[in-house]
Amino acid sequence: MKSIADWLIEECGKLEYGTIEIIITKHQGEIVAIEKVVREKQKLKKKS
Repeated sequence: MKSIADWLIEECGKLEYGTIEIIITKHQGEIVAIEKVVREKQKLKKKS
């Protein structure tokens, strides 16, 4: 049985968790690159 992470990677080529985004690049079914992007938390508060 596939995990959600496996499914996301197959469908989207990337996996996001909070501020961390993992991008998997596949070429002919083989994983050729794994990139990890850590973003700063974006503040969603609107100015009042």
